[in-house]
Amino acid sequence: MKKTLLLCTIFLCFFLSQTKAQTDTSKYDLGRVQINKQLAHGITIKAADLEKMPFTSLADAINVWLYGAYGSAVTYVPVIDGIVMTDVNALSIHDIDEITLVQNATTVLNGGSPQRFLLLIKTRRNRPGKSGIEAAGQTNLVKLHTDKANSGTEKSNTQYYNQYYLSGYVNTINISAGLSADYQRDATPSTSTTASGSKYDVGYAEAVGRYKLNGYLDAKLGSSSTLSLSTGYVPQNGNGSDLITSGSTPISMIIRLKENLYYNNLSLKSSFAGFKNILTGGYQHLKTTNSTGTGQIIFLSGHPYTELQNVAADHDANNVLVKDNLSYAFKNGNWEIEPNLNFMYKHYKETNDQTLGYIYYDGNTQVYDTTATASDNYVSKQSLLTPAVNINYRDVLMIQGGVEVVLSNPANNAQAFKPKRVYPFASVMLNIINKANNAIGLSIFGSFANANSYMGDIHNYIAYTSTASNQYIASTYYSPAVTGVANPYNNFNQWQAGANFSLLHNKLSFSYNFSNQQFDGFQTSPNYYYTGKLYLHRLGLAVNWTQSANFSWETNLNASLIKGTLSNSSSMATHHLTTGGIINRLNYKKAFMGADVLYVLHETTSYSLSTNVIKYQAISLQNLYAGFKVNVNGTRNVEIYANARNLIESKGNTPLLDSRKYYGLGFKLGL
Repeated sequence: MKKTLLLCTIFLCFFLSQTKAQTDTSKYDLGRVQINKQLAHGITIKAADLEKMPFTSLADAINVWLYGAYGSAVTYVPVIDGIVMTDVNALSIHDIDEITLVQNATTVLNGGSPQRFLLLIKTRRNRPGKSGIEAAGQTNLVKLHTDKANSGTEKSNTQYYNQYYLSGYVNTINISAGLSADYQRDATPSTSTTASGSKYDVGYAEAVGRYKLNGYLDAKLGSSSTLSLSTGYVPQNGNGSDLITSGSTPISMIIRLKENLYYNNLSLKSSFAGFKNILTGGYQHLKTTNSTGTGQIIFLSGHPYTELQNVAADHDANNVLVKDNLSYAFKNGNWEIEPNLNFMYKHYKETNDQTLGYIYYDGNTQVYDTTATASDNYVSKQSLLTPAVNINYRDVLMIQGGVEVVLSNPANNAQAFKPKRVYPFASVMLNIINKANNAIGLSIFGSFANANSYMGDIHNYIAYTSTASNQYIASTYYSPAVTGVANPYNNFNQWQAGANFSLLHNKLSFSYNFSNQQFDGFQTSPNYYYTGKLYLHRLGLAVNWTQSANFSWETNLNASLIKGTLSNSSSMATHHLTTGGIINRLNYKKAFMGADVLYVLHETTSYSLSTNVIKYQAISLQNLYAGFKVNVNGTRNVEIYANARNLIESKGNTPLLDSRKYYGLGFKLGL
């Protein structure tokens, strides 16, 4: 059945590919379902607003725009040009056009469950002119905000952040193609302190070097269809050390990390007589080698020994994805109805090998050593069918409803726990005041989706095999071999609702979104299976102070109020967080400036029934840059700027903010 559906889908797509291609920009492609943009509040960030900020993780750059400091506690699931990817950081920020967070309950269909939010990434493919070369670079000094309570003796060492980017592209009537190379080096510096007249290095130091090689091709196959190809190879090396040489018991740790990510995505878009079809295929391969070595003085039977511990871990993952989206739209007076059918097949395989070794020395003599090995294999095969229908009445009322149907059983019908087969979802939007024709606009929207805790696209429905035992698990936190554990496929409902309100022809915009999510947690023993709830409120305000040829000033303010609970039969932890950001962008003639502020107010209780409460607050100048555009013969869009990240930080007892500060210089130009 599964193979027949797949073959029929591919045949149908190639049949339709002999028709005129068309891309629908009025919808969000969430990977397994498309929704009208008016059914959700989408927070869109232009990559140009981020490219002057030094970062290696996109989450560090977008947190001030989305959920503030809470962004460091969540996982973003990237959907790049309609394809769910393993890591958005495989792309250079200069190869991205815009980033959108979709606030709609249907995001859970792709893994946007609690602490997993869906990011839509639109890559840069329509570059100016017939051909061109683009270059950019920045260099920053990196230091730590050291602990001022340490009698002023602790000082940060200095490291360096570097990023250099180069790309070339060509545009013809039928083909657009480009290649790019990006190099990044990021670092976490150690600290040093002086005691008894000697200087000691303390704390953790790390350096990461990452290369990003990416390419794209868009080809019109005559006048009938459009074929799009994206490919990339991203090798990364990381070195870390933690060294304490104070006293008579030295402890050291050395970490070596090598990662290689390869991806290749293919898309064929077509349309005919009201039909639209998008056939997509993707392959991702990630290989990681991680080794950790520690050395310290230990005492066995009362005698001192030198212990050397080495841990080597190899991780290999392959992900194959094929999906097809077919839709047909027709109108009847003021009504527009669009049925939609999405089919997806995914095969995911992961292998983990680990070696753990101990060597003990008594002076210079080896006393004994031990070695242990382990090997784990994860396999996931998944087939899904997602029919939906969109109904639109004069852009005043929009409704979408559908179901996600699980065609395959990832447990192969051999396990006690099985997922439900059908999961419904629905969205509705009411445009009370049409802002396109009035100075005031008001719309409200709501959405619902039913899912289970492990509906993610990356690591869901995992078959687990160990050298020690054979058992089935649904996530790395769950094992039914331990008795007294609930069904991991317990269903939960996610609800979202919100409103958009604009004044003065969109110069002043308000937004509000509420999300109510429930999820299964993890198990630490047969009697401690945690469940959780997450309530999230987000308010946004966008102000376009002025917009002219010589001067423009835009401000965005947002606040997220988050309440989470995690409980079992004997205890409950609560988590309150108020966090957000303030973003400013100014342009005056050829000068430009950006300033972003991140803030957090936090309150939490311990994982027991005690009344202990931890409170802290923090504020950070998250991003600051200023520069100007210059005219140079033979070039275009030349920019020179100075930048800083987290330059000023005021915090107390909070792990949510990055303790590093950056400051440096950068440039950008086109040829």
